[in-house]
Amino acid sequence: MTPAQFLAIFPEFASVNTAIITFWLSVAANLINVARWGSLASQGQALLTAHYLVLASANASAQTAGTPLGQVKGVLTAKAVDGVSVSMDSAAVTITGAGMYNATTYGVQWIQLARMMGAGGMQVNAQ
Repeated sequence: MTPAQFLAIFPEFASVNTAIITFWLSVAANLINVARWGSLASQGQALLTAHYLVLASANASAQTAGTPLGQVKGVLTAKAVDGVSVSMDSAAVTITGAGMYNATTYGVQWIQLARMMGAGGMQVNAQ
């Protein structure tokens, strides 16, 4: 998958440097077993790349806001201001055991597919 193909699927990343997109596309390509993913390998690569791009963007934004570079943050589920409080049910939109893939909507979509692609045995024929 090329950066142009990725941007055709996810135009919301148009402002991201092409070198960064290329880097994460190559990481994602190496993490996806095409023999298992078959015709969905490109979709998996795009979703995983989008996930990593969001995490990288959040890291850059945190640094400009004074948060230490690389600091890990969880999902904000509650906030209170002047006696008014709001909370969210993150369990409704996250996947148990998905870890850091729950940090973005792209990661949640990717892990759903990845779990389906990993289901069942796989046989390798040596010839």
